[in-house]
Amino acid sequence: MTQEIVIGIDGGGTSTRVMAADLTGNILGYVESGTARLDKHQDALQNVQGAIADVVLASQRTFADVACIVAGIAGLNCENDKAWARSLTQLPGVECRRRHVNDAVIAHAGALQSNPGIIVISGTGSVVYGVTDARRHIRNYDMQHYANSGARHIAYAAIFQILAGENTPADEPLIAQVLDHWQVPTLDMLRDMLTYENTGAHEVDWAHVGQLAPIITEAAMKGVPIAKRACDRAADELSVGIRLIGSHFGTASVDVAFIGSVIRSRYMRLATGARLQIQSANKSYHVVESVFSSQVGAVLLALEELDIPLTENVMTNIRRHPKSILLDE
Repeated sequence: MTQEIVIGIDGGGTSTRVMAADLTGNILGYVESGTARLDKHQDALQNVQGAIADVVLASQRTFADVACIVAGIAGLNCENDKAWARSLTQLPGVECRRRHVNDAVIAHAGALQSNPGIIVISGTGSVVYGVTDARRHIRNYDMQHYANSGARHIAYAAIFQILAGENTPADEPLIAQVLDHWQVPTLDMLRDMLTYENTGAHEVDWAHVGQLAPIITEAAMKGVPIAKRACDRAADELSVGIRLIGSHFGTASVDVAFIGSVIRSRYMRLATGARLQIQSANKSYHVVESVFSSQVGAVLLALEELDIPLTENVMTNIRRHPKSILLDE
């Protein structure tokens, strides 16, 4: 029996998820690590290479058993990005077929199994990505559109409203949570903390800012005005992005899947879905549940690279692993 395995990598801006499977779809190992954005973080190389080594060990295999690696990497957007992206998977002793793509590609392969449709990724970052019925791959970026719907965007949208004085008594519980998050007692101190007067460019801890997003989406579900406005703006922009991509489809009906902690929050799912129904007179959009997680999408693409048929038996084996599906966040 062959000992060969494939490795699928979901390399995000915050975390990296690595999954190893045998050639019949049995998931043998799963490892999580830190950011894969080598273009922004030097520790990304150690994060990804270390996770590859760990998942091979967890699978009770050797580097020589690795037949293919498919890595979906956030920030791999153009030809100039390929050099640093490729270095992430270059380990001594790992001699195999490799494919490096933007993380939206593997997310689509997992969520829609590479069938025509649109995925919306909104978590740390934001992208709307579609594969049309004519097999054209297109992102909202390609149309000069960006939806400010990531975790930090929603957080800042709420903070800016608060500091601009748009709050009402109904917003007070949310304001208290925001102040507690920043560990300051007053809005004046929060304002001063977020002001970088005459200092030019500065590093912003976007992860810390983004941690407010679940608080805001939950507050929106409770009807808190500032939270609702912040989330509604993001839903508006995502809806525009989806319909822009949808305009490239020749079909009257388009499947849409949601991926990421922001868009999979209850309020954002409902708000974005409602906008697609109301605002789409010439096209029908159907929000569908993702079939598999992004790391499984990378595994599926790796199996395809080896010309291995994705039979129902393979799919059944993959489904057995708890990290094969997306969970609500």
